[in-house]
Formats: sequence, structure tokens, C-alpha cells
Amino acid sequence: MPIIKEQNGGITVQLLHKLGNKLGNTKEQIILEMRTNSKISAAQLAKLLNISATAIEKNIKQLREDGFIKRIGGTRGHWEVIE
Repeated sequence: MPIIKEQNGGITVQLLHKLGNKLGNTKEQIILEMRTNSKISAAQLAKLLNISATAIEKNIKQLREDGFIKRIGGTRGHWEVIE
């Protein structure tokens, strides 16, 4: 909710954002890429996001455990982003 104040003959609107975000930038980028290309590999994600494949795998593991994504069909399958 914005904070609206009358000040100096006008109004100011202050928008509040929570510190941090639920997923973090890397996880949000992974989800965005998976929505764009559901068959994207960890290696492709690592290259696109310019981080190590190990870091991608850790983030994917967390996203799966937290219920944000799931894998359908194994290595030749695709990613499903859960809304």
C-alpha cells in the first residue's frame, strides 16, 4: 500500500517494497527462462545467467523443494512452472 501525504501544497506518494524478495534474482531469472523455454537445460541456464552449472543446480533443487517448479518426463522432458 502506498503512503500518501500532503506536503508543501502538494502530495507525495511513497511506495513501500519488502526488503529482499521471496525468490531472489537468480531464481526469478531461472523461472522466467523456464517459462520462455520449458525444455531449457541447466547448462543453457548457466550460460544465459553467467553463473556456474553447480549454482544453477542448487537453485533448481530449491525451487523444486519449495514447489515453484517440477520436472515432467526426465532428461528429455520439460519444466513446469507452478503458478
